[in-house]
Amino acid sequence: MKRIFVFFVLIFMSCQNKNSNGINSKVINKDFPLYRFDKYKNKFCVEYNGDTLIELYRGTRRETYIEKKTLKNHYYEKAIYTKKCKVVTNGYWFSEAKIGVHNYYDEKGSLKSQIDFDDGFIITINELRKIILRKYKIDINNYADNNIEIYKEKEIFNSSYIIKIRVGTYDKIIKINGNTGKIISAEELDIGEG
Repeated sequence: MKRIFVFFVLIFMSCQNKNSNGINSKVINKDFPLYRFDKYKNKFCVEYNGDTLIELYRGTRRETYIEKKTLKNHYYEKAIYTKKCKVVTNGYWFSEAKIGVHNYYDEKGSLKSQIDFDDGFIITINELRKIILRKYKIDINNYADNNIEIYKEKEIFNSSYIIKIRVGTYDKIIKINGNTGKIISAEELDIGEG
């Protein structure tokens, strides 16, 4: 009976320490020694649970930020918080490509703006995967295991995907039209022996 009571007390305390954006400020303060970070300007990285990674880093204007990445199938959700656990931005990513709608918040945590990073792209990540698999026999869903980076490039009239695949001592760079799925260019760059 005591165990059940303690369990419910722990759950209640944990829920009270979470802000509306799902990050627990007590865990952050416990896992990230902020005073050491401020003193030594290090970057701390802590695995929060099986599919979530939390990282503390310094921004361009010397502010401290907390980045939380949660794996969702082959995508990951990334949210950035201030040191006081207020959300700054959140959205989904596939490798290095922002996908879908990303939300941006003001200093009070209220939604300020949204940007749809799929706007201008007819070809989806799934369709891109099929094109690369068919043509190059490489599954981009395993990008973390196979040294693959995927980027989106958007110009006024064109949108394209850039896929960089590390193969031994060279990088294969493939550029695919984001509207038609046609390969614009494919080149190999020798990176030498590292």
